[in-house]
Amino acid sequence: MPRKATGAVALNYVVWGLLPLFWKLLDNVNSTYVLAHRIVWATVFSGIWLLIITITASRSGKTRPVFSGISARLIFSSIVIAANWGIYIWAVNGGFVSYAALGYFVAPLLSVLLGSIFFRESISGWQWVAILLTAGGALVYGWGHSGLGLLVVFGIAVTFSVYGAIKKAVKIDAVPGMFVESSILAPVAIVLLLTGVLTPGDSIGGSTWSLLVVSGLVTLVPLIVLSHYARSVPLSTLGMLQFILPVVQLALGVAVFDEVVSGLQALALLCIVTGVALYLFDGHRPRRQISNST
Repeated sequence: MPRKATGAVALNYVVWGLLPLFWKLLDNVNSTYVLAHRIVWATVFSGIWLLIITITASRSGKTRPVFSGISARLIFSSIVIAANWGIYIWAVNGGFVSYAALGYFVAPLLSVLLGSIFFRESISGWQWVAILLTAGGALVYGWGHSGLGLLVVFGIAVTFSVYGAIKKAVKIDAVPGMFVESSILAPVAIVLLLTGVLTPGDSIGGSTWSLLVVSGLVTLVPLIVLSHYARSVPLSTLGMLQFILPVVQLALGVAVFDEVVSGLQALALLCIVTGVALYLFDGHRPRRQISNST
């Protein structure tokens, strides 16, 4: 099972990394309009999924509380994840795919910093070096596009890591958590859509409407796969696998969407990769055990 689970999680991160290909199909639609639809359809499909698993569990006699762990913090997390989704969609459709990828390189190391601040987790010397290298590289790389790239890199990194910190404190399963968060935002999104405050921009046809609906599934399905298999994968392995997403996305931005990387940005990228490598190395380094022999 661990090998199968590891393969499933790795493939899931590859799919996540390829999602800009989907969002690019909606680049003729205003990003805020796409975001509103993503929220609404994520609510619909996650609600349907929870209904299915609840009915299945009740028939098998294995019922358990689906929404245990609900907290007022989910109001804040819903705003943070909406910001993350919005920045990501805008970045992909605005030609900043590689910058969004760098945000996901930086996020795990920023999470280490947040863990130290809010959960009193210790940071090793190598981790500090990794954080400084990665943050410095991201700063230089992001500044290479009139500051907008910087907004994308750190917007993605900050929202994603803050969201992870909130979810660590709340301790609610992934899909129920998404349903609650999107349900908090959905009424606002629906009102903005129905009143015409948010518009698609150009007129849209049936295929675009279908893509807007599918955006909910695109959001939900990778989360279901990850929540199902991740618990069978060692945490250290999971920490390494998460970097598949930004690697695939960065390759997509440069090779498929022809985003130009300058010499200075290439050097900055080397700093980021070095920082991530140090982070992974430190996570797998054997720790000295102090014995209390008497």
